[in-house]
Amino acid sequence: NITVSFPYYQLTVVSGCSGSGKSSLVYDTIFAESQRQLYENFIDNTFGLKMMKRPDVDSIEKLCPAVSVAQNSYNFNPNSTVGTYTDLSDELRSIFSFIVNQENGTAFKPRDFSFSQSKFLCKKCGGTGRIWKISIDKIIPDPTQTLRSGGILYFSGTQTSYEMRRLAQICERHRIDMDTRICDLSADQYDILIKYGDDEKYTVKYERGTKKNYQKTGFFHGVLPELGEEYKRIKTPMIFQQLVRYMDEFSCDLCDGMKLGRDILDYRICGYNISEAENLEIGDLKQWCEQLSKKYSKKSAKGLESTIKHFIEEINSISSLNLDYLTLSRPIPSLSGGEFQRLRLAKQLCGSMVEVLYILDEPCKGLHFLDINKIIDISRKLVDKGNTVIAIEHNKQYISAADNIVLIGPGSGPAGGEIIHSEPKSDVPIEKHSVRHPSDAMTFNGINANTINNQDCLIPLGAITFITGVSGSGKSTLAEEVIFSSLSRKQPVHCKRIYAPRSYKVHFVDQQPIGKTSRSSVISYLKISDEIRKIFADIPPKRAKITPSHFSTNCSGGRCEKCSGSGIISLDSKVMPDAYIKCDECNGKRFKPEILEIKYKGYSIFDVLEMNVRDAIRVFDDSPKIKAMLQCMIDIGIGYLKLGQLSMNLSGGEAQRIKLAKVLGEESHKNSIIILDEPTSGLGSNDIHKIGTVIERLADQGNTIIIIDHNVEFINAHCDYCIDFGVLGGKDGGKIVDQGFFDDIVFRQKASIFAR
Repeated sequence: NITVSFPYYQLTVVSGCSGSGKSSLVYDTIFAESQRQLYENFIDNTFGLKMMKRPDVDSIEKLCPAVSVAQNSYNFNPNSTVGTYTDLSDELRSIFSFIVNQENGTAFKPRDFSFSQSKFLCKKCGGTGRIWKISIDKIIPDPTQTLRSGGILYFSGTQTSYEMRRLAQICERHRIDMDTRICDLSADQYDILIKYGDDEKYTVKYERGTKKNYQKTGFFHGVLPELGEEYKRIKTPMIFQQLVRYMDEFSCDLCDGMKLGRDILDYRICGYNISEAENLEIGDLKQWCEQLSKKYSKKSAKGLESTIKHFIEEINSISSLNLDYLTLSRPIPSLSGGEFQRLRLAKQLCGSMVEVLYILDEPCKGLHFLDINKIIDISRKLVDKGNTVIAIEHNKQYISAADNIVLIGPGSGPAGGEIIHSEPKSDVPIEKHSVRHPSDAMTFNGINANTINNQDCLIPLGAITFITGVSGSGKSTLAEEVIFSSLSRKQPVHCKRIYAPRSYKVHFVDQQPIGKTSRSSVISYLKISDEIRKIFADIPPKRAKITPSHFSTNCSGGRCEKCSGSGIISLDSKVMPDAYIKCDECNGKRFKPEILEIKYKGYSIFDVLEMNVRDAIRVFDDSPKIKAMLQCMIDIGIGYLKLGQLSMNLSGGEAQRIKLAKVLGEESHKNSIIILDEPTSGLGSNDIHKIGTVIERLADQGNTIIIIDHNVEFINAHCDYCIDFGVLGGKDGGKIVDQGFFDDIVFRQKASIFAR
């Protein structure tokens, strides 16, 4: 029951703790009503499209069309690049086709310069610029391992699996001891297993899961020949993913990674062909654009002049947000959250729309404090163009630059949802914990990945390590592509050597949105839905044909088929974002009436989905697995969430904490490595304190915690060891400027200041 106003042509920040109602106000009310009215006006209304639910609000006055720059609008298509996302690649191809045709009398079309549609694509790599080759180092990651322990990855599996049973027969036929280390095999034994095989027929009896009577007959031609044949038969991405663990990626040796044939790459403009231009960093591309403008703008048709002008404007917009190090060919999925957020803002800044309401969802997420002023500047430019901006944000630097502030609180969930006049102070002040100085450590030497060039780093075991630096400096690359990939694959990835005293179970909690379908919910993501379904299926008296799947929204039988168990129906549009309405058949209850009649402790499956975590833990107190997972959610401050709450309705801070709860609740952690990417993103001070308490407890239990974060107070309170990439990104970044135990780094910094 709140009343609030947002002035036109100003920047208003909506802030408050995670789960207090910020997204409910901005997205579920303001943006939803704007979307609803646009739908009703743009979609064919022959049948009276009044079924879209109106937000629960008495009145909204003077509402204008809204554009959302949200966290979950992320393109995971590996073929999407900075150039395709911003449309700069299309403009660059138009420029190339026009100038090349004009200067050479050719008749190329813009698509001829495309890396996906051109008839001039490289014949070997098909326009990817990359090829895959089978790697013996991937097949045998550790030559000191025995055959029985999975020394040859191709034969890894349980002792009753097809792979291991087959290997046992091969070794028995050739009198090879299964307990022999790979490095101790004779040349003949190695050749039989890896290179040539024996062309003998084998009949292998094996087990798969609970079934024990499988049998397969075939010849053995050697690991390398068999993988080569499988590679030739690749037809689906799934098969490719099964083989990629045995292969290394290389630049195509026919086109040198340029994706196109020589008959189109030989055409150059101001010294560069189309592929070289796409691989220029934005800073260098700006200089190339200046040459282009001087040479062609006034000599060519007006259409080309306007294209070049707009191309330069968009390049300058990206450059103004400290993204000079990006290239048009950079894949979108490889960008950090902060980089992608700035790229989206740069795209909006180049647009010509005015009188629009821009809604920014945590625009400072994942950014170093030195980059915040750039986001403030671009928010101001959107306002100066004649737009209104509402931003959901926690960053104090950004909030202080706003024209208006709307605070929601005072707490989370039922304790929030009110307009307050001052932000509640943290219940517990953030205090510095004693710095741990463990003696054991992992080392990664000769790191080369993206912008990181020949760097070494050390990670102390049983401590909390922070990786810091500006966006684009190499933090995510080090954490995910080097540390996580190397430890999970148990071999060096993007580095020359790794050292770890033993094998570790490694977890990575990233920033990607949770749930990929409209049916994805809190309990389905946490994987406790199976346990709950079994409980309902076993309720006496057992009914005929009632199985756990009847209580699933992913299987037909018990769910409402009209909404496929989501309780909502999607309204698809070719020109507008998807919208959702309540299912009129089940009235949003997701299941058929006969399923809803089955109750556990007086609650139907729908009642359970509508419970919050705090209530549910009392209902399922006799189920250890469910109870442990729910307790983790309470510990990190999201006990107010409903079990069946849809993933797409979670705020960014809630989604991040659910990921952490899933990792913590899956098993008892000891000697694990947990990598967290921006765990404090979207959180207020109270919630940050709860995250810090959980992280400290994990470290005290002997786990190794690696965190990417920019929150200075959080780093100061919990950092044992720090790896700092400094304040430069792109080609100027990628260098570890300092690393060491936190108190040593602070001492060095103070000494440096004193010396100056």
